[in-house]
Amino acid sequence: QKPLAGQSPAHRTKEPDLLFEAVAGVCGIDWRNGLTPTARGPLVKAVKDLKSVGATPGDVRRRAAVYRGMYRDCTLTPTALAKHWPALGPGAVQHLPGSQGATMRAVAGLLEDGK
Repeated sequence: QKPLAGQSPAHRTKEPDLLFEAVAGVCGIDWRNGLTPTARGPLVKAVKDLKSVGATPGDVRRRAAVYRGMYRDCTLTPTALAKHWPALGPGAVQHLPGSQGATMRAVAGLLEDGK
């Protein structure tokens, strides 16, 4: 972003967007170094979608863990996280079979404790 007229970049202050950072983090995106516009677009859109449903950084971490348990062979992307968000919510791990379900319930419980 360009500074406003008469304002240098050093004078701008912006609060960190913790949800943006959480989504980028769980998806393995280094948003601080060399994030291209093509990569930034889906990330920003997913964060906007998640904000519209009241998601928190803790929710992102929990649902990312559930996603990884449900879709073991799929890459977690910001778009995938937002698209599957409702299916990754509370109770999602109850539907996973056997040891996979038990493992994911344990992970979800640990993440719940750590918020």
